[in-house]
Amino acid sequence: MMVESIFLLYFFLLAIICFPSKIKAVNNILVCLLFLLFFLIAAFRPEDSDKDSGIYYNAWYYAFYGAIIEASFVFIRDVLRYVLELPVRSILVVYAFLGVFIKFVAIKRVSNLFYLSLLVYLSHYYILHDLTQIRAGVAAAFFLLSLPYLYERNPIKYFLCIGLAIVFHYSAFFLLFLYFVNPKKDEKIYPYLIPIGYIIYFLGFNVIVEIPIPYFQEKLKLYQEGIESGDKQSSTINVFNYAMILKIIVFYFMYVFKDKLVEYSKYSTMLLKINALSIFAFAALSVIPAISYRIHELFNIVEIILIPLIIYIYRNRFIGYGIVIIYTLIFLLLDILYNELIINPGFL
Repeated sequence: MMVESIFLLYFFLLAIICFPSKIKAVNNILVCLLFLLFFLIAAFRPEDSDKDSGIYYNAWYYAFYGAIIEASFVFIRDVLRYVLELPVRSILVVYAFLGVFIKFVAIKRVSNLFYLSLLVYLSHYYILHDLTQIRAGVAAAFFLLSLPYLYERNPIKYFLCIGLAIVFHYSAFFLLFLYFVNPKKDEKIYPYLIPIGYIIYFLGFNVIVEIPIPYFQEKLKLYQEGIESGDKQSSTINVFNYAMILKIIVFYFMYVFKDKLVEYSKYSTMLLKINALSIFAFAALSVIPAISYRIHELFNIVEIILIPLIIYIYRNRFIGYGIVIIYTLIFLLLDILYNELIINPGFL
């Protein structure tokens, strides 16, 4: 019932969006209930329900995984396993709580369309991160939490959030460079980043530099070995896949109305820039597909806040809501039916 649980949650959210309540107490109860449902599904999903579960079960039992996995995971594992003497399920519970709770807090702070943002979150990033790439999921949650500090140019709080993100997944290191993005100024270069990324892809340039950190070197080595051995996940990438084409279309569509969007969300300019950078990274870094996907998905989690803003483009809000709902449904179906991120449909 794993897939059924996600679809039931999706349509429950749709019902809340279609029949909103203006009573604060009711909304508070709904937020708590939704958090509980998101958390329980992630925490108590069955073993082997996703493509990464084997990594975490092996990392629980075998010490050598400490060389290729973040120290935070090893620390949490050792506390749960040796100090508290809890079963392997406990680490999924901890990561589910952190990933879901921090994202809920961040969405509540940044989005003025909370339930619609949750729908975008559920349709893709919940499945990708909180049900699959749980370490990246916590890192992405801290990134979402950092967005107000990035906008306010508060370096201490921003770098603290990103530092915590790096602790949970070292790929979050690249988020440090976003501080040099001007969050308020409309700079004309960003719409051109996407075609530039694809030019780099066609020319075959390797823009991934050597990073003098052992973990990165080990990861690059593993990814390169995967490419050379012909491993499908490591060696194949389609930079013109349907999902990416849709993301590019939506980016340029929203960019045309950027002046209107900023009237409703002060973060919209910053979010569009990060969105453009994520698509650029996907194409430009595609020489190593695993890194291309990782950086793209990490940056592009801002879609959770950005995509709902489409409703403000149309005078008739029903059209905007319809576009957002169709967008989320497409990604939900892609993740479950095409990408098969959920490989074991059972629940509990």
